[in-house]
Amino acid sequence: MVANWWDVAEGIGGLATALAFGGTIWALGLQRRQLRLVQKQLDAQELAKESAQADLVSAWVANIGVTGQNQDGINVPGPVQTVVVKCRNASQLPVWDGGVIVRSEWVPEPHDIQRQRFHVIAPNETLTLNVKIDLNLKPNETATPPPVEMRFTDSGGTPWRRSPEGRLEKGIGWDAP
Repeated sequence: MVANWWDVAEGIGGLATALAFGGTIWALGLQRRQLRLVQKQLDAQELAKESAQADLVSAWVANIGVTGQNQDGINVPGPVQTVVVKCRNASQLPVWDGGVIVRSEWVPEPHDIQRQRFHVIAPNETLTLNVKIDLNLKPNETATPPPVEMRFTDSGGTPWRRSPEGRLEKGIGWDAP
């Protein structure tokens, strides 16, 4: 039997072409994975740059007092608490158009929610807000600090939300629910 060398050469050429095609597909996949990794790193750097000012803004409960008036200054039966909230801007630029949302309890649907706005907090300043809210305390019960959420706009115009747990979220301004 005589070998047809032409068929052998075609087979080797076809195999080489298939290997080259497979290698190209593998290299493209590897390059795509590397580009996604680089994009993730760039996105993380951009978010860190964007949130540099917002990272330095916070709010916390400083004190809880008892009054006999509600948010509108009307006397009410039973005590209403005044929650003293401190809002700190430790950055070198002002923050605008914000406020705090105080919930009476650490549950998804508390029985009372109060909002109090501020227009500006200057650089390296601490603002004090007195928020009157019914914390639903029993007689002689000690109040635990209620959840406080802060919303504001940084000097670049980006809205931010600091959750009661302290997490920072981009894009949620004062007017959002």
